[in-house]
Amino acid sequence: MRSLLLKAPRAAALAVLAAAVPLAAAVTFAPAKPRVARAVTFAVSDSYPIAAERGLSWSFGDGSGSMTYAPTAVHAYTAAGTFAVRVDYWARPATGGFIQRTGQALVTVFADEVLGPRGDFRVSFLRMRFDDGKTYKIVARGTRELKAFVDIKTEGSGILHYEWLVDGVPFRQGTRTLSFARPAVLDSGKVPGL
Repeated sequence: MRSLLLKAPRAAALAVLAAAVPLAAAVTFAPAKPRVARAVTFAVSDSYPIAAERGLSWSFGDGSGSMTYAPTAVHAYTAAGTFAVRVDYWARPATGGFIQRTGQALVTVFADEVLGPRGDFRVSFLRMRFDDGKTYKIVARGTRELKAFVDIKTEGSGILHYEWLVDGVPFRQGTRTLSFARPAVLDSGKVPGL
């Protein structure tokens, strides 16, 4: 008895099937072993071009989320554990138009070791200054390329949640682990034009 095997048509059929089924979105993060109160950068990739101008809605699995207009997001966790991260966004298939897509990942956040004595956590010193070293109370409207810093000292060890505001409107938030008797500097980054 003889048998006949045709491999080429099967391979071609598999290639057509693979092209017809779009790959799922992939969500990655760095660093590979995130720590409490340290920034984690998430990125989503897709086999279709991502329509970032339509916005990406991120859920970090700890009750918080954000909207970005790039395929990346940054978040700091306040507790150790495993969190389900989800991003919903729009993509452009080759056939035209837009389709809604979802990417997911599990991230395990590890506790950060706090050195030094533990006690009630409170801020004992706080001073805001600008990149020219001055401590203004009011900054003139129209000022550009402004950068601010906050010098801070604490008693005890803990997690500080902070928010930068311009005219009462938040433009940047952050989380930082502060250890007993160690001064820290918080950086505003580039402040939006006033």
